[in-house]
Amino acid sequence: MNPRRPKKLNGQVYLVTGGTQGIGEEVAKTLAANGAAGIIICGRNVERGQQVASVLQKSDCESLFVKTELENADECTALVATCDKKFGRLDGLVNAAGLTERGTSFDTTAENWDRMFAG
Repeated sequence: MNPRRPKKLNGQVYLVTGGTQGIGEEVAKTLAANGAAGIIICGRNVERGQQVASVLQKSDCESLFVKTELENADECTALVATCDKKFGRLDGLVNAAGLTERGTSFDTTAENWDRMFAG
């Protein structure tokens, strides 16, 4: 077996945070292309999330977007519960979510500083 070739995922179920764009979106697409049976993606942008879920569905991967604010513990708990309800299991988690606010040590607000470093 070629060690560089990805192993088929044989119907596994994944949760991808930050799956509405960038690295998270590409990871979700790669999981689907390699045989994942189900993927839950989450993020804050409903329109983008539904678009990505639709693309995954077209590659024969059952998918669902769940709008989630990862700073909210109750929403995170509900996210995992949704995955369990839909698929009955979770085989893998990809944490690709991140904050995209920018600033320097001279112009960043105290609130933004706290938010960036509290996670």
